[in-house]
Amino acid sequence: MLKPRLENPNDIRQQVWRELEKACLDRHHAWRTPVMATTSSDDSVNARTVVLRKVDRLNQSLMIFTDQRSLKVREIIKQPKAVFVFWSSRLNWQLRVEVEVSVMKDLTMLNTLWQTVKDSPSAMDYLHAQAPRTALAKAKTGQAPATENNQFTVLTAAVIKIHWLELSREGHRRAKITNDTWEWLVP
Repeated sequence: MLKPRLENPNDIRQQVWRELEKACLDRHHAWRTPVMATTSSDDSVNARTVVLRKVDRLNQSLMIFTDQRSLKVREIIKQPKAVFVFWSSRLNWQLRVEVEVSVMKDLTMLNTLWQTVKDSPSAMDYLHAQAPRTALAKAKTGQAPATENNQFTVLTAAVIKIHWLELSREGHRRAKITNDTWEWLVP
């Protein structure tokens, strides 16, 4: 049974944030793994799938975990603007989220967040002696990484604008959403 179509902009805005929050908790939610696009040093665009780890509706921000030696961290330091793209076939909603990204500096908060992943298989992603994208032959596969080589960091993405698109048999709809504005656009 299909849910009734949301008509009120505030209801749609609230549903967008509820779905983002659900994506952090539900490994199977379509928005769990958005595409994040950043600008490279030569002004080209790099896009990659990331895992949405935390959503702060009150502060309008998204968090992802990454290796501090990764290309995206270098790109963010140089140009802190990025775009996340989310698609849900269940909702028939696409979000393009413009963000300002920062690398977390708060060591207490980093340690707290590290505690949530340190015993999981993904912890190994942050403990390798070699940086991401290093050729495997150089990375000396098979060696257990040392925990003192922890390269875990967190990117916090402050939401600037959400471009919401709904595909529907009743008619496609598009809107531009900020924290305090809503603008209907031609789909």
